[in-house]
Amino acid sequence: DAAIIIPIATLDDEYRVFSSPNNSQYRDGSQFSIVSIATGTVVEITPTAPILLGTPRPAGVPFTITLNAGQVYFAQSNGDLTGSKIRVIGSGGGSCGKVAVFSGTMRTNMPNNSSSSGFDHLYEQMMPISSWGKNFILPFLATANRMLVRIIPANTSIPTTITSSAAPGTFTIAANANFLELPNITAALSLSASQPVSVAIYSMSSTFGYTAGVGDPFLMLIPPIEQRIDRITFNAFVPNGQSGWAQNLYTGIVAPTSQFATTQLDGTNLATRVPVNSANFTVDGVNYTVATFRVTPGNHTLVSPPGGSFTATIYGLAQVDSYGMI
Repeated sequence: DAAIIIPIATLDDEYRVFSSPNNSQYRDGSQFSIVSIATGTVVEITPTAPILLGTPRPAGVPFTITLNAGQVYFAQSNGDLTGSKIRVIGSGGGSCGKVAVFSGTMRTNMPNNSSSSGFDHLYEQMMPISSWGKNFILPFLATANRMLVRIIPANTSIPTTITSSAAPGTFTIAANANFLELPNITAALSLSASQPVSVAIYSMSSTFGYTAGVGDPFLMLIPPIEQRIDRITFNAFVPNGQSGWAQNLYTGIVAPTSQFATTQLDGTNLATRVPVNSANFTVDGVNYTVATFRVTPGNHTLVSPPGGSFTATIYGLAQVDSYGMI
């Protein structure tokens, strides 16, 4: 798997964790890590599953740690740490500081503990709650048969209503629930929530979610529509020079339909390119187009037309292998 590492300036003081259940066959743990950027940073952690490493911590019970600049707290569980709460409650300077949070799983198949034979680790840097949104459009993964989606609410003390293009159309995350799972998504979809949420795609194991064994589990956060940008350069990389990747590198792009055709990928309008898949949605009164395009290994630049904006994701697939990142 892979992750975009965000700059220190964009870090903040409160996070939730995406992970997956421990696989009963291999006992590979669900995990997260917290990295401090300042001395004397006090962090409160409420795990959703028992933490086993170091000092054992029960699920659902908040505890605090103090980290100095550059120190890391690492947590691992045989349960599912998805939805674990992390927040800074004090720092050496007397005001709340910032931390970076990374999470994932040592090795898992998706769906977890199924008959799927494809196992991979999951890894992603978590986005702070301050960057979350209410509206999302998710591209459908190239060559996939299905994918799994999880949604974490910012405030678990109240119910969260999710309106979606996926049947049955409306979902509810009950109060005190850590997350909602949509286990069998077979097309691109839109999501709108009654409060800020974070959304992630879980790529399925090769034998369950893909054709011809190309693909495997990865974890990929989806940027909310509210976080659209107008320009980005990204690298579609081939891990360790392995064969099979170069033909299966993709970017998923979401933009207002009125701007989509003239959004440019490497200087060429998207209207001139043939997508692997595409769909159209209306979210909060605005029409959007989402499409997946194959790209070659190396650097690529996306640019909106004047006044335009988009969100994008990047991922790569190979024989029983994969990576994905926001």
